[in-house]
Amino acid sequence: MQIQTIQKSHGRPTYDTVRLDQQAKCHLFISEEASLELLEPLLKACEKDTKHSLVVADLDISAITTDTYQLIPRTKTAHYVGRFLAKYNHQSTVYIAGTESFIWDIQKLVTQAGYSQQNIRLLPPISNTRRVICTHCFTVMDNINHELIHCSGCQRSLEVQDQFSELHGAYAGVQVKKKDSKPPVVQDKGLF
Repeated sequence: MQIQTIQKSHGRPTYDTVRLDQQAKCHLFISEEASLELLEPLLKACEKDTKHSLVVADLDISAITTDTYQLIPRTKTAHYVGRFLAKYNHQSTVYIAGTESFIWDIQKLVTQAGYSQQNIRLLPPISNTRRVICTHCFTVMDNINHELIHCSGCQRSLEVQDQFSELHGAYAGVQVKKKDSKPPVVQDKGLF
């Protein structure tokens, strides 16, 4: 069995290559719709009766169930993930794919449902966008892809750090030191 290791310091997480857990009795896939392609090799490697998939869509829809997956609306993710995980025993391995903020939100739900960290596989994020938490007012901002931002809560100019909080699934945004009175220019360096 390959155990996935996530960097445990407060630095940026690293994601290892995910392989199918051959010891698992059941494989549970939870994914954003845009990241289904990443799961394709794992899905093909599973026997049909041992895999179950939950796909989160950005559409405002009622849940749709097919032979291979259940498509759910993003607004009801926590509800459906809780029910999905409760159906299967804890001898299952859970594979999570999507944006980094989605991955860590789902990882938190899975551990709260009683699954061991050894039974959770996080695929690399599908984009370089980050979730940032302001260290001053604790406002959480999603889909950040700049190094310098303005907090939507306290309006401070923030620099996005590589310090990562697994609890919030977010990077620290710390106030930029003032060298002059002008606010920083937002730069898209493509660093993320």
